[in-house]
Amino acid sequence: MGNLTRQDTEVCAPSIKAVVKMSKWMNYERGIDKSGTKFIIGSGEKPVDSFEYVETENGNLLFQLIKLYKDIYNVKNNIFSSNQQYVNDLISEDIEDIILNFCRKNGLPFWNNKRTSNIFINVESKSNDAEERIISGIPYFTNQMAFPICSFLSGLNNLHTDFLNMIAFKCWNDDIFIETLLSDSDKDYIKTKMNSKRHDLYTPCLCPFITEWDYKKMSLCLKCENIMQLSVYHLCILFQSENFNGVGGHWRICDCCNQIFYATRSNQKYCRNPCTKQAVYSAKKRHKMKKNNLNCFSI
Repeated sequence: MGNLTRQDTEVCAPSIKAVVKMSKWMNYERGIDKSGTKFIIGSGEKPVDSFEYVETENGNLLFQLIKLYKDIYNVKNNIFSSNQQYVNDLISEDIEDIILNFCRKNGLPFWNNKRTSNIFINVESKSNDAEERIISGIPYFTNQMAFPICSFLSGLNNLHTDFLNMIAFKCWNDDIFIETLLSDSDKDYIKTKMNSKRHDLYTPCLCPFITEWDYKKMSLCLKCENIMQLSVYHLCILFQSENFNGVGGHWRICDCCNQIFYATRSNQKYCRNPCTKQAVYSAKKRHKMKKNNLNCFSI
């Protein structure tokens, strides 16, 4: 008889896929309600899969949100606070523009037609009062179309603090990719937390994680109510991993568009959405030809 023992196995490591409820719109605009609370509002047509659970391969939402925090911090570093009225008063058009750009790419981070202390779940309003459902003269018939910016910034601050606590616990502050996401004050905070014996995470306690068996695909799904809750799931997965790039790939910043992306190869430089090596080469070639033509005309 031959040797029946094997040196490897076909049994995969256990894993769970995540599905997330999205709220994407053709357009995004500013709004303000009668109390003075500033909102971001989705308008126009919405994709057919909006408000339904969809599977996503976007594993970099957490890092996009941390980068968003840094971009806003660079504009106004004192805006992050748990006092939402204070935050609302400091919101400027520059900050609104940064958040609008994020929404155009990823959809609404959460939705609610009033301020909330927990942006990791969506609270459906049961009010039928049309007067309460008007923001700057824009009647919206579901709170799935809008969110208060001050609540988002307060929740983003909580997520960012948890991210820093994780970096301190894992001693990842010297990672070349992580460094690009950190401000000087972040680095000071991490150094302080590295000497601490406690590294608690706050945001996972706000998320009622629910799983569901998909009998069609024969798989267990984690159901996330919005992309903020999905980002907390990614945070928990990273917190449990042994090393930063040990979760299956590499995180990079695209050499062309400066967006964060998940690279399957360690030498991958472009995000492929939409930047590719060929596209960058073609753009440089067109720019060179245009420059040469201008030089010819000037002669």
